[in-house]
Amino acid sequence: MTKRHNLFLCCLLVIFTLTTGIVFAQNANNDPAEGYWKSIDEKTGEITGVWKIYINTDKLLYGELVWIPNKDPRTLAEVCTQVSKYDEIPFSGNPAERTVLNTPWLYKLQFKSAGEWKQGHIIDPSDGNHYYCGVTYKDGKLVMRGSLDKRGWLGRSQTWESISQAEVEKLIAEANATYGIK
Repeated sequence: MTKRHNLFLCCLLVIFTLTTGIVFAQNANNDPAEGYWKSIDEKTGEITGVWKIYINTDKLLYGELVWIPNKDPRTLAEVCTQVSKYDEIPFSGNPAERTVLNTPWLYKLQFKSAGEWKQGHIIDPSDGNHYYCGVTYKDGKLVMRGSLDKRGWLGRSQTWESISQAEVEKLIAEANATYGIK
């Protein structure tokens, strides 16, 4: 091979590496899983909560409950006492002393492809149980899979529907007014 040929191959490799990194960064930063999602009870069809899903500075996916029907926004997650059983919680202190709302109960999901995040964790603040989880954006909805095992074989899925930020702000304002929060 000539020096010119080697230089050409090196340039091609650099361009490929940069392009791949840029595409990955764009996919991870503008992911369709990000946004506001309402979880729905499969039996009643009622909204059980609204989640804010976002990519944190560590490039991992997180989710916080921002509204729960008929729940005082100041309610603590008192049942979340299994601190030693919670893998890699993204905050310090006792989870039972944190509010149910605005705490990252869904955390550290890893990017697999646009709209697909796996190998994360979720804590159910209503009963304190920890599950492994993943989320997949499909047909305008978000499928959240919680499982007892890391591979996702022993668990169940829940389909979450998109909700606008304006709707979320209205729900939060109504809850704050109901519970005397200014």
